[in-house]
Amino acid sequence: MTENRALVLVTRPEPGLSDTVATFEKAGLQALACPLLQLLACEHPEQARRQLQRMSHWETLIFPSQHAVEQAFALCPDWQLSPATQLIAVGQRTAHRLCDYLPDEAKNPVLVPEKNNSEGVIELLTGLHRPGRVGLITAAGGRQAIQHWLNQRHTENPESLLEWQQVFVYRRQHAQPDTGCVAKVDAALASSQPVFTLATSVSIVTALLENWPRESLVALKQQPLVCASRRIALAAADAGFEHCLIAEGATAGQLLHAINQAQPGAWGSSDRSSAAPEK
Repeated sequence: MTENRALVLVTRPEPGLSDTVATFEKAGLQALACPLLQLLACEHPEQARRQLQRMSHWETLIFPSQHAVEQAFALCPDWQLSPATQLIAVGQRTAHRLCDYLPDEAKNPVLVPEKNNSEGVIELLTGLHRPGRVGLITAAGGRQAIQHWLNQRHTENPESLLEWQQVFVYRRQHAQPDTGCVAKVDAALASSQPVFTLATSVSIVTALLENWPRESLVALKQQPLVCASRRIALAAADAGFEHCLIAEGATAGQLLHAINQAQPGAWGSSDRSSAAPEK
């Protein structure tokens, strides 16, 4: 029975990779760490430092990930934020990481959107009467949904959103899959072992398409792809992944829940939990 347990291909980078592997192994699944993204230091650290210091007294700062928090404070260890600056953290873990860097006596409001994604941040910002000057602490690339909203709000109501700027404190880069990982996945597929691939971003779907060996990818596309959002599932379905499971978010627990909800053999049927999303 142990030999036939599902294999979970964990494609996310650190931070988050080790915790996700541990969560799935604790649940009795075989987890294989195979990060397809690398998070690297920013290309222009001095420029990023100047931008962060300039934002010390801005009204609103947005941190989309734990890594954004860590890299910002690594670039500016002495970064002192105004007590009036409200901080938006995309997810509780990002909020906790942010609080780790704030002084114990800090009174900064730390806001976490109900949805831990760009749409959640936009909903939260929409509810703010006066975001003021907004800083987005992030990496280049990504969805651009928050950026588009900030542009539109600033154009339509500049008195509410006086200014906004993004600071690139790190960068993303696609990574080649380890040959040992590919061999283990191929062996699992050859033995009819279920293989669940995690996709926590569209970038990971793109990395799979670009870097996974072509012959192996054909078989992998026929296995369940666990997507952290409907948007990722739509992109994956467009790329030919046949069975997209849509999780409620990108945390290890949410991804595990999506797999647990899938019934054996469901990806061969029209079951709504595993069928490709409607467009």
